[in-house]
Amino acid sequence: MKKKIITFGEIMLRLAPEGYHRFIQADSFGATYGGGEANVAVSLANYGFDARFVTKLPNHEIGQAAVNSLRKYGVDTTHIVRGGDRIGIYFLEKGASQRPSKVIYDRANSSISTATSSDFDWEEIFHDADWFHFTGITPALSDSAAATCLDACKAAKEAGYEGIGLRAETYVDALNEGLFDEDILAILDKYDMKVTEVEYIVQWAEEHRSYEQKYKEQLCFHMCELFNVEQINCGLMENYSVEYTAQKLRELCHRAGKYIIGVEPMPYSGIPDVKKGWAVVKAADCENAKLILDTWHWVRANQPIELSVLEGIPADKIVSIQINDVWERPYATTILRDESMHDRLAPGTGIGTTVPFVKMIKEKGIKPNAIGVEVISDANLEKGIEYAAKHTYENTKKVLEEAWPEVL
Repeated sequence: MKKKIITFGEIMLRLAPEGYHRFIQADSFGATYGGGEANVAVSLANYGFDARFVTKLPNHEIGQAAVNSLRKYGVDTTHIVRGGDRIGIYFLEKGASQRPSKVIYDRANSSISTATSSDFDWEEIFHDADWFHFTGITPALSDSAAATCLDACKAAKEAGYEGIGLRAETYVDALNEGLFDEDILAILDKYDMKVTEVEYIVQWAEEHRSYEQKYKEQLCFHMCELFNVEQINCGLMENYSVEYTAQKLRELCHRAGKYIIGVEPMPYSGIPDVKKGWAVVKAADCENAKLILDTWHWVRANQPIELSVLEGIPADKIVSIQINDVWERPYATTILRDESMHDRLAPGTGIGTTVPFVKMIKEKGIKPNAIGVEVISDANLEKGIEYAAKHTYENTKKVLEEAWPEVL
């Protein structure tokens, strides 16, 4: 059964000079249509998903051209409403060599920014839907657009979740769409949300790191300062010796300064278990080098849920935990990461690893900065986003009430 995915946001007219000409050199501009959420819908449709894009567009030929640009890729445009005076425009100048790309926006008073909740039949739109996608840009377009997003996200909020983990890529997307830091903070404050985790630094042990990786790392540091987050989650897929990895972790920690670098052991990675993770962190010998422990990763690394595994590791060297549960039988080793990305279970709903895991953490005397719920499950999403949010929250609460009620 194909999954139905709803995306909601602004589609804009993109005008770009030919090739790598600069704006001031251009005699003509090529016209295409796109936007973050619209692009996601097109990509999902290309992968065979039932993708539906929801927005508001003016009722004239340019608005219809935008609709047609989606339809030709198989995106469902049934619930695009028509109204307003204009479609947002952005001008793109492609970068060349060391010259960066440049974007100029002309989107004030676009149709979607004038949309209200009453424009959309959300009950019908979400019928049989498995997933809802939008970005932080959409609620920032206007007060009415923000109210519309608030209505659509009501189910997740009512489930009890109040914090989000923010990836550097998502933050860059917001900046690229024209938001400033103060705009993002205002959105979080308006909806009483906070950022609890910043992620994800990777490839930090490469001898010659790319410019993109260096830039992403600096963005993570900035995000910690901006959102008052103490730690950055890090993983390492490449497999190096303990000594070499520790040296590279030491360098990363020095660059991070006051921020904690949380190294996450993952069974399919270059740091597959707590043993190597602690060996690397210990050898790095940095106050801000610590570990992140995840129930799924712990169990799939074939580690017993016993304090003996944590023997010799100071409790304050565990910065945070992530809880979930697992099926009795793991996927094959070659595709274990697929299980991690598609088939995790809500805390306490698998073979019963979550409660003993949390009790072990408590008994060890660990005081995590954050207790994350990391459940990535296609099966849950097939039942709808409201179900997924409520199911994971309620089962997490049950686990914590039994294993560690003091943290509630």
